[in-house]
Amino acid sequence: MRPKQPRIALSKAKYRKLKEYIFERDNYCCVWCGNPSNLTAAHIIRRSAGGPDSPNNVVTGCCVSIQGGKGCHDRFDQYEIGLPDHIAEMLAGEPEEI
Repeated sequence: MRPKQPRIALSKAKYRKLKEYIFERDNYCCVWCGNPSNLTAAHIIRRSAGGPDSPNNVVTGCCVSIQGGKGCHDRFDQYEIGLPDHIAEMLAGEPEEI
């Protein structure tokens, strides 16, 4: 586990730029289920645990599943599903900043 680092909040403009980069990189679909609706930026290492707002720590996830109930982002945060292998490999080559 990474040591917790102080959070440096991004400005709204930089966070919007990060989200747009992430959504475009992930083809505007949830990386877990492919859902193109109700998208959000999902941190792999939670922000509350010191995870950075960077392309190598953020993926596109859905908030609400098509069947109703929890979306993939919630299920990942609650350790019900893991990160797909191909996404973990892709993130390893992502820049720390855009």
